[in-house]
Order: sequence, then structure tokens, then C-alpha cells
Amino acid sequence: RVHGDSTSSSFKFSSLWSLLGQPVTADSRISDHIHFSAPFMGSLADRVIPTRFLLAVAHFLVIAIIFHSKRENVLASVPMQYDQHAFDENMSSLNGALTVSVVCFIIELLSFALGISMFNMPLSTLQIGAHFAATVALAFFVTGKWHYLILWRVVGITSVIPAAFELWAVASVFCCNSRRFR
Repeated sequence: RVHGDSTSSSFKFSSLWSLLGQPVTADSRISDHIHFSAPFMGSLADRVIPTRFLLAVAHFLVIAIIFHSKRENVLASVPMQYDQHAFDENMSSLNGALTVSVVCFIIELLSFALGISMFNMPLSTLQIGAHFAATVALAFFVTGKWHYLILWRVVGITSVIPAAFELWAVASVFCCNSRRFR
């Protein structure tokens, strides 16, 4: 009980509530009167949207790093004695994987920036997981000088599948007249 208690702590508590202009009754609960407004206590969208954007930027930065270090990954895939034709063939395959990744990234970024999938929480969760996995895997790809064919697997799982879901979201908004923001 707050009201009518003769201890000094409840008096201070009762006085505090009266200073704040809140009526103190015998059935009052503290949770009825306290409202937190800390910056970290926002809505789910307030946390998911920046997380998705920052992980997409990190994924793109790792792809840009791969563009500058792709020679080492191709050298890891050819034998010690290799001819230029084999090297060029592997390099073109690696460039193809990087191109597919960039195209998928552009699809995702446009859908996100236009607001088509920005507030779609299941799709944003998929994108966050895919960008995180891609960033980690591609960082190991660069630092570990992995075989270039591994890049195709990473791109397929972390770029092509999420881009297909983005295209599905775009089609559902523009073709099926579904609601844009759920």
C-alpha cells in the first residue's frame, strides 16, 4: 500500500507522485504511471530497418573488396602450372558470380529504397540473415583465399534467393495490388 503508509519511503513515494501530478490510490501500480522512452525501446521497425540497411552496406563493401582481390582467389583454383586460358576461364566465372551478386543487390536496394519491402518484417528478417551470412562468408572468402566456385554457392544462397523474394514482393505490390506496408 502506498497511501496511508507511515514509513518515510512510502511518504517520499507518495510525495513524488503528487509532485508529478499523478493521483495515488490504494490500487495504483507503478507500471501504470511509469513510461519508458529510451532510444533503444522503439518499435521493431525502428531496429529492423537500420539493421537491414547497415548489413546490406556491409555485404556490398565485401563484394567491392572481392572485386579488388579476385586474382588471389582465382590463383587458388588453378594448379601450380597453369595456362592463361584456364586462368581467364576461372576469372570470367568469378566475374559472373560477382555480377549476379551486384544485380541482386541492386534489386534488393531498389525495392528497399522505394519502400516496397521496407516494412515487410518477414522479408526484412530474411534479408538481415542473408546479408549477415553473406558478409561473414565473403569475408572468409577474401581472407582465406577460397576457391572461386565457393562464391557461386554463397551468391546463390545469400543473394539470388533473397532477390527472388524481393521480386515476389514487388510483383505482389504492383501486379496483385496488395498492401504496400503491412
